[in-house]
Amino acid sequence: MKKKSKKFSILLLVVCILAAAVYAGSRWYISSLKDTASPKISFDSDNLSVSVSVTQEELLKGVSAYDDKDGDVTDSLMIESLSALLDGNRRIVTYAAFDGDSNVGKAQRQIVYTDYTSPRLSLTEPLVSVSATAGSAELVKGLGATDCIDGDITDEMVLLSSNEEITVGGAPMRVVKIQVTNSCGDIVEADIPVMINTSWTSAASDCYVALSDYLVYIEKGESFDPLSLVTEVRINGTDAEASLLSVDTNLNTETAGTYAVIYTAGEGDGAMQVPLIVIVGESRH
Repeated sequence: MKKKSKKFSILLLVVCILAAAVYAGSRWYISSLKDTASPKISFDSDNLSVSVSVTQEELLKGVSAYDDKDGDVTDSLMIESLSALLDGNRRIVTYAAFDGDSNVGKAQRQIVYTDYTSPRLSLTEPLVSVSATAGSAELVKGLGATDCIDGDITDEMVLLSSNEEITVGGAPMRVVKIQVTNSCGDIVEADIPVMINTSWTSAASDCYVALSDYLVYIEKGESFDPLSLVTEVRINGTDAEASLLSVDTNLNTETAGTYAVIYTAGEGDGAMQVPLIVIVGESRH
């Protein structure tokens, strides 16, 4: 009886070993049949010059994908990511393509923006504070930021400091350091001078000055005529020529930075002062 039991145990062990071997073999066979090769992506050009307004559809033009098993899988192509902005207004585009077995193929190529400009600050009215003790946010109320790719990025502005004080044309000013970043990772900083005048009003009075812009950008070395921005002047209740204004500035067009121009209409207590911010920079192109 014991011998039969021992033979049965040995037989059962052999059966188990054989079953395991068959299972392992079938798994190996099935695995050997599975497609593990990823699709291959190809481009008609490895480098592409585009506008900042380029669409995903345009970035996919001239791109194809082929899989050894499924054939043409171009329809599965997608843009996986765009890198941060690199020198020369370049970005790296990463493409992905999929086959029927969920294998993913990836490839990259470079694009160059032909019309890229860094984020810019903007103003629709003079940047004047009527409080000498205002906080940074209150000082730059009305200051906006726009980007050629993202549009309005005013919410991306960060106020870093407002400790420096300067005087231009007799007007006291506090300098607020602004930082703004767009979705490309382009970081721009500017020291914005804010005129402090506790009795200032923008309403038309006996003395009045209006400008077409209250913040302008010029490139280093570019000539600049402050009077070209004047659209209206009133001195002692009478319309006057822009040439009758007193213009003071710390502007240096040969050095990149942020400067102020102070226009003064009239004299004494009835005079009106209006600030213009000039940002001198260098082209990225």
